[in-house]
Parts: sequence; C-alpha cells; structure tokens
Amino acid sequence: MEDETTCPRIGCGGQMKPRKAIAQTLMGEPEWPGDTIYTMSPGGPGKLIDCLKCEKCGLSRLKGSEP
Repeated sequence: MEDETTCPRIGCGGQMKPRKAIAQTLMGEPEWPGDTIYTMSPGGPGKLIDCLKCEKCGLSRLKGSEP
C-alpha cells in the first residue's frame, strides 16, 4: 500500500486530509413480478462515509483503497 497522506494523482502531490463524502445508494425493481432478478439504479438518500480528500486538487478516495 502506498502513502495515503500524499495525493496519488500524477503531478499533484497535495496532502490527503480526512473528510466526509456522500456515497451513492442503489434502488432496485424486479424484472418481472415475483422475480429474483433486479434492475439496479442510482437512487435513495445516499450514505455519509469517511474519505480522504486532496486539499490541492480535490481528488477523493476511500481510506485504504487503491488509486
């Protein structure tokens, strides 16, 4: 795992700071009545999550995730 305190964007090098973000939530509808296969679409209230955000370029990523 690389250093999480420095922005991974090439040429940026800004500091990654702990912040909050809203993650997209999904909603689904069955393909046919009573079916177990669903079509998923963005929707719902969203979910507040912790993230790291570059103070220079604004790039956001989950802590511990790959760039």
